[in-house]
Amino acid sequence: MTILGIDQSLTNTGFCVLNESRIVKIGSISPDYNKNKWGRISEIIDSIIQVATKNGIDVMAREGFSYASQGQAYQLGGLGYSIDLAILETFPSVKLLVVPPTILKKFVVGKGNAKKDEMLLWTYKAFKLEFKNSDECEAFCLAKFAQDYLIWKENKNIFPKYRQEEFKIFQKYLKLEGLEK
Repeated sequence: MTILGIDQSLTNTGFCVLNESRIVKIGSISPDYNKNKWGRISEIIDSIIQVATKNGIDVMAREGFSYASQGQAYQLGGLGYSIDLAILETFPSVKLLVVPPTILKKFVVGKGNAKKDEMLLWTYKAFKLEFKNSDECEAFCLAKFAQDYLIWKENKNIFPKYRQEEFKIFQKYLKLEGLEK
């Protein structure tokens, strides 16, 4: 199974393609900042579609919205939903998982309000991986979370109880969002 993790941003979108726990492709998309927001969104989407096409993805895990964020919340919402729409129109069979930031942070660090530097540190401790920036780190973590969640759905008993509880909460969230039956 090939999973694309996306940590979207209008300035530096991180992506990671994971196949059987192996990083196939990782990087950042930094659109031309001289473009207006629609031009940047278009550039990001085009790049994501290229990565997805070259790697034949089965699942896309995107970071959900941080409703407590200030400033560019509407623009980030537009970017997130535009990515979802582009992926689902181009690859109708791809499973979409939208992971709330608090769930992702708890998965990696053990607390839902972790800072970016804590995510980098705990990802290094858990997986012995270093990243160029926090966007690529979070994209990897999103792909890894999706991989573990899908494994859990097939065999719930292979994860410790605390992890199983996190996946149950995520599963309820997906049902509420209409992303899972």
